[in-house]
Amino acid sequence: MKKKKRVIVFGTGWAFRNYMKNYRDEHEIIGITDWDYQKHGTYIQEIEVLNPFELSNYDYDYILIVSYFVKEIKAQLYDRCKIGEDKILLPFKYQMKSGKPFEDQGTLDFAR
Repeated sequence: MKKKKRVIVFGTGWAFRNYMKNYRDEHEIIGITDWDYQKHGTYIQEIEVLNPFELSNYDYDYILIVSYFVKEIKAQLYDRCKIGEDKILLPFKYQMKSGKPFEDQGTLDFAR
């Protein structure tokens, strides 16, 4: 049996909710983090929201960025917390969406 990667999930918005709904069991999630300090110490889906400035206190394999602002978050994690790309994991885009591609009528109309 393959050992699951220990991750801290970055992001708490709709992409996070969609990811957790469908892919929560892909990794061992040891925490969630976000820049919103008001969320630190609270729980979302029974998982603690951690302060990103304290991530060095935790034993994790990767930060899993579950947001569409990947470029910005990666830069912030490096600049603010000195976390390099080798510790960052990105889900596939479809894992953050709800439903299959073009199931959403607005997306389908736009594509046409």
